[in-house]
Amino acid sequence: MKAVLGRRPVIVLMLGLLVVISTVAGVPPVRHAVRSAIPFLKQRLAVSPVNPAGSGSKVQILSSPDGDGYWVLQADAGIFTYGDAEFHGSNGGQSIPSFARGMAALSNGHGYWETTGDGSVYTWNTPYYGGANTISHNGTIVGMATPPSNAGYWQVASDGGISSWPANTFAFYGSKGGQSITAPMVGMAVTVDGAGYWEVGADGNVYAFGDANPNYGNLYGHTLTQPVTGMAVTPSGKGYWLVAADGGVFCFGDAVFSGSPGGGGLNDVMALAPTRSGLGYWMVRQNGTVYAFGDAGTMQ
Repeated sequence: MKAVLGRRPVIVLMLGLLVVISTVAGVPPVRHAVRSAIPFLKQRLAVSPVNPAGSGSKVQILSSPDGDGYWVLQADAGIFTYGDAEFHGSNGGQSIPSFARGMAALSNGHGYWETTGDGSVYTWNTPYYGGANTISHNGTIVGMATPPSNAGYWQVASDGGISSWPANTFAFYGSKGGQSITAPMVGMAVTVDGAGYWEVGADGNVYAFGDANPNYGNLYGHTLTQPVTGMAVTPSGKGYWLVAADGGVFCFGDAVFSGSPGGGGLNDVMALAPTRSGLGYWMVRQNGTVYAFGDAGTMQ
């Protein structure tokens, strides 16, 4: 495949530690959004996920292994690198069957995979293990993840189904595929030992499989100003962040709140990527604006 690099300017807004902003409507700011923290909120009956607005929409941000940089994935499958994140090619500018929806990188940062909504997988200095486009599946593929061993990868679909690759040999710990879910899935995250994972829905409900701890909490039953768009695991693996389309950040387990633009009227924040220390993170909007909080620095 032809490597296409179109390093485009991304606006980075460096913000200091802010007063904690929650995206839970009508509730004073809270530091940790936990399942029982706001019992008087009404349950939201239907939550629609945020989809890419066009081929130029940024859909994911992924930290480099050292946490001194990140990759930004665009809906046309272009990949842009910042800091120490390495560029190994992309499908940007080439024909793809549907918008790119997720990426996963090698533990050493020397390669990565991309997935599109139909389940196609594109490899860049990485092995091809298979893709959901080769099997019958329900829903749109909305993300992918790989364990630290990089022995395979998982793809998660909007209906909660998870496919594991290589097929029949790579670990499968379960999924919500074929079961009742409270909102479409928007992403997944892997435990630090790779022996489990979480799925997250647009309503903030979190489902745990394998050795993923099911007790850190979620946002199910809370009325959100904007839907949840992604999650990221803390460096210790003992917690995670959820990010919503308005930039609101919700912390569970040992996840540290370092600030957010929540409450500012945004509706297109797509993903969050933590620093190596877990004391900061970046988040990206569809228009390419990247916000940095805590010890996350500006990147060129």
